[in-house]
Amino acid sequence: MHYQAARKRGELPPAEAGAPARPTHRLSNVNREARTADCSLCGPGAAVRIRDDKRRPAECKRNHIRRKRDREFKQEYGISREEFRRRVAEQQGLCQICRIQPTFLCVDHDHRTGMVRGLLCTQCNFALGHLRDSPALALAAAEYLRLHGGGTAGAYVTSRQGRT
Repeated sequence: MHYQAARKRGELPPAEAGAPARPTHRLSNVNREARTADCSLCGPGAAVRIRDDKRRPAECKRNHIRRKRDREFKQEYGISREEFRRRVAEQQGLCQICRIQPTFLCVDHDHRTGMVRGLLCTQCNFALGHLRDSPALALAAAEYLRLHGGGTAGAYVTSRQGRT
């Protein structure tokens, strides 16, 4: 994205006085003959090709974007993307409650402590939220369904299993 054009369109806030127009690299081990350097923001061993126009090379930009997404994921959910992938593999891609394989899994956490409890499908995650994470409400809801012929849940879960 071209930063100045985006600012003119109102997609970005106005630049502060003295602030750089775009993010910069933190270069070390500069080799002027080979026109390469290491970027500490891109990670260890990420060689950056130095260009005359001083713009960020595409491979370095991809590394910055990936690392930013990783930081945001950790900030939002309290676990790293690697931990998320490990948990998905442990659960074999299935929701911990209904045991279906959804399109994607949600990170379920305790709203009081912020601790991650597990990975759930969207429906089960919403259900826990609507039950205010209360085991007593969940048991009351299960008893209500049992008393009023709520025996269709198995058929509904079975029909959802075809989705991946």
